[in-house]
Amino acid sequence: MSRSPYILYSDGKGNIFEDLSLYATGRSGSDALPVPEDEWIELPVGGQLYELPERRGIGIDVETGEMRLCEKGWAVAAFIPPAHTGLYIAAFESLPGAETLPLFCYTAAGWSNEKFYVPAVRIEKDVRQESEGFINEKIKDGVSTYLSAYPQNRLVKHLADNCCNTYHCPAARNYFMGRWECPVPTSPACNANCIGCISFQPQEETIISTQDRLMFKPTAEEITEFTVPHLETAPYPIVSFGQGCEGEPLLMWQTIKEAIIEIRKHTDKGRGLYIAAFESLPGAETLPLFCYTAAGWSNEKFYVPAVRIEKDVRQESEGFINEKIKDGVSTYLSAYPQNRLVKHLADNCCNTYHCPAARNYFMGRWECPVPTSPACNANCIGCISFQPQEETIISTQDRLMFKPTAEEITEFTVPHLETAPYPIVSFGQGCEGEPLLMWQTIKEAIIEIRKHTDKGSININTNGSDPKAVKALCEAGLNSIRVSTNSVREEIYTPYYRPNNYNFKDIIESLKVVNNFGGWTSINYFVFPGMTDNVDEYEALRNVIKETGLKMIQWRNFNIDPDWYLEKIGVADSGECIGIKQMMELIREEFPNLKFGYFNPSIERIKGNFEMDFAH
Repeated sequence: MSRSPYILYSDGKGNIFEDLSLYATGRSGSDALPVPEDEWIELPVGGQLYELPERRGIGIDVETGEMRLCEKGWAVAAFIPPAHTGLYIAAFESLPGAETLPLFCYTAAGWSNEKFYVPAVRIEKDVRQESEGFINEKIKDGVSTYLSAYPQNRLVKHLADNCCNTYHCPAARNYFMGRWECPVPTSPACNANCIGCISFQPQEETIISTQDRLMFKPTAEEITEFTVPHLETAPYPIVSFGQGCEGEPLLMWQTIKEAIIEIRKHTDKGRGLYIAAFESLPGAETLPLFCYTAAGWSNEKFYVPAVRIEKDVRQESEGFINEKIKDGVSTYLSAYPQNRLVKHLADNCCNTYHCPAARNYFMGRWECPVPTSPACNANCIGCISFQPQEETIISTQDRLMFKPTAEEITEFTVPHLETAPYPIVSFGQGCEGEPLLMWQTIKEAIIEIRKHTDKGSININTNGSDPKAVKALCEAGLNSIRVSTNSVREEIYTPYYRPNNYNFKDIIESLKVVNNFGGWTSINYFVFPGMTDNVDEYEALRNVIKETGLKMIQWRNFNIDPDWYLEKIGVADSGECIGIKQMMELIREEFPNLKFGYFNPSIERIKGNFEMDFAH
C-alpha cells in the first residue's frame, strides 16, 4: 500500500462511510499514531466492523498532516477473525459519559481502493475457525444427530443450545461438524475475578458478559461419553478442557482427572496429554497434593518408572460400575435414613470425591471405610483433609465434621461384614483426623459388632500415637493396624508429622502391641525416591521390622510437591541412595515372610493363601 487508508465513520444507523479528508490512525497504549503502510492488510474474510457510539475517530488531515477528530459520525473499529493478530487498536476520543464498550477486540480499520483494511498479521495457518469453512446445514444435522445419540448428556446439550446455536462458538460448531478440537467446559465456578471475564460480570459493573456461563458440574461419565467417539473419529482430534463459557477448570481437576483416565481406557488417539520434566521458576506455586512420578513416551505409549506391588484389584478404575454405585447409594441411604456416617460416605466421600473405598462399600464389596474423628493430634504438612489458611496449598477434600456414635457405626458395618466378599471394616480415613482420639467410641463399636458377627476383619489406619488406646482396641477385638509414616527415622518423621503430645517411639510401641496380641501389622510407607531409599532409611527400616515383628509394608506413592516437601522438612541433601527397586529386593531377600502390598488384607488373606485370597 502506497499510502494509509482513509478513516471510517458510522452515521449511527448501521451505515459506514469513509472520510476522504482524513487518513486512518492506530492507537498504541493511550497514543494515536500513524500506522506504517506495510502493516495494513485487507480485512480477512469473517472480519466485522463495529460502530463505537459516543466516540470520535482520530485521523491525520490529508492536506495539513495534523491529527484531528472526525466529526462526521461515530468512530469505527474492526473485529478481526481468529488466526490473525491486530497490531493497533482503533484510535478515538470518547465523549463525556460514553458507556463502556462490550468485550470485543477493537482493531483499527480504514478504507482504500474499494476495500476495508486493518493493521494485522496472520499468525496461524490452521483454518479451523475460518468462517468460510462452516456449513450451516451440516452443523444443524450434527446438532440433531448428537442430541439424539446422547439424550441424557447435559454437556452435549449445553454445547448445542448455548455454545453452538446461541453464541455460534467456532469450537462448538466444529465439534458438531465432527472435526478437530472438541470443547469441554466443566466448571461453573472460578478462583479469579478477571475484569474482562466474558461469562460473568458483577451486577455493579458497567459491562455485561458476552455469553452465559455453564451452570452445572458435568460428571466424568458425561465427559467420556462424547469425547471418546470424537477422538476416535475426528481428523486431528483434540479434547480441550477450559472454555470461555465456564470458570476455572482446575477447580474441577478431580472430575477432569477421572475423565482423562476413563478416556484413555477406551482410546489412545488424540493429542494433549504429554507430561514434562520441570525446574521450578522463582515464585512458582506449590503443587497440589498428588504424587509426581516421572513419565515418558515411546512407541506410541506412555511409560513410568514403577513396579506393581499389589495383585489386589479393589481400586482399579475398570472395576467400578457407576450405575451399581448409584443404586447402592440410593439403597443404603434408604436403609439407614438417620445414619450420619452413611450419609457422609455417600454425599462427601462417594459422590463428591469419588473415594474408591466408599465406592466399593456402595457396591457391597471388600473394605468398608469408617471415618470417626474430626480432630487430629498431628499437623502433617501434607494433610489431605486440613490445611491452615496461611499455607500455600489447600486440602484435597473436606474433613468429617461430627463424631459418630458406636450405634451409627455398628448399624451399617455389621451387614457389610456379613454379606461382602473379603470384608474389612477400616477405621481411619483420609477424610478425618486421627481415629485413636475416638478410641472409646471405636472400642464400643468393635464390641457391639462382634456381638452380631464374627465374620471379616476389623482394621484401624492410624498414626499409632497412643499405644494404650491400641491395646484397649486389641482387647476389644481389633484384628489389624496400619500405621502411616513418611520415614522410619525420627529426624525425618517429626518435621513432617509435627506431632502433639506423642513421639516417634509411640508408633513403634503401637506396632509391637498389636503384634503381641497376634494381630496383623502394616506400615503405610510414603515412598519418596531419594529419601525412602536412603542408606540410613534402609538400615532404620530393617531395625523397625526386626523390633516390631512387622507383617507388611504398603508401599504408597507420596502425594506431595517434591521441592516443597524437602524444604519443609529441612533436607538439602538426601545423601547416598540405593534405588527404590533395589531396596525392595534387599528387604524381600532378608525378610522373606514380610508381605509387600498396597491395601489392607482381609482376614481370609491373612489366615489363608496370601497370594490368592483377595479381591480379584
